[in-house]
Amino acid sequence: MGCLLFINGKPRSGKDTVGQMILNLYHGRVAKMTDPIDRAFKATFGLTDEEFRTLREDLKDKATVVKPGLLPFTLREFYIRFSEDFLKGLAGQGCFGAMAADAIWEDVRRGVVVVTDCGFNSEVAAIMARRPDDIPLEQVWGLRGMNTREGQSGAYHIS
Repeated sequence: MGCLLFINGKPRSGKDTVGQMILNLYHGRVAKMTDPIDRAFKATFGLTDEEFRTLREDLKDKATVVKPGLLPFTLREFYIRFSEDFLKGLAGQGCFGAMAADAIWEDVRRGVVVVTDCGFNSEVAAIMARRPDDIPLEQVWGLRGMNTREGQSGAYHIS
């Protein structure tokens, strides 16, 4: 049986890099809470996986609007608006954690799972609420960085 590690911190602080270093040592997978937003973005603008990866890398650190005249905000703003204003408004604050939980716990049975973008208390709580009884709490770890947005899980309690 493996373990689950939550890593959170400021944007561009190295969460994915640290997660990949851990996986290089222990093998496993990265679970991303942003996968539903990625799929929605690609579908909305008719992008292939490769086009999306290129666009995301090009715009990651930039304040450039994604589609001038059509989508008047940055890629990061799109993610925040889609998440906070739309999806969480419909499905609740823990919806991303709830969507990912079953697959995460199944993968923990086989190895290491690193969650590098689970920054909100409600997401961690939704994942933890679905922890199967046969996976001990001792196999869940949190690596916390400094956070700047209200409600982020810099002080979440894993239980």
